[in-house]
Amino acid sequence: MPFTGNEGGSIDISIAAAQIQEFKKEFPNLKTATFLGREIIEAILAQENCVGIRFYYGYKNESGENNLILVGADSDENDLVEGIIGNHGLSCPPSCSIPNDLNGF
Repeated sequence: MPFTGNEGGSIDISIAAAQIQEFKKEFPNLKTATFLGREIIEAILAQENCVGIRFYYGYKNESGENNLILVGADSDENDLVEGIIGNHGLSCPPSCSIPNDLNGF
């Protein structure tokens, strides 16, 4: 089924918080979040034929950490591998928000 650009949706904070806490229990030694700035996200989305972003989970980057790899996708569900590929986000911890329901700090 082709991508339309409308995939995904919002989630209630209580459900999101429960899923994050369950992940932290199951994988206590893994980072729980990654921050990537607006610039790289907008650059990926601005590519011709891009209708959204696919997030890949990377294992052991140059710093030895798991990470997110972002790539644009077209309406045919194909990765735009000839374009911009995002990486080098900031992991949480240590780059975390103040305590809230999602991070459980």
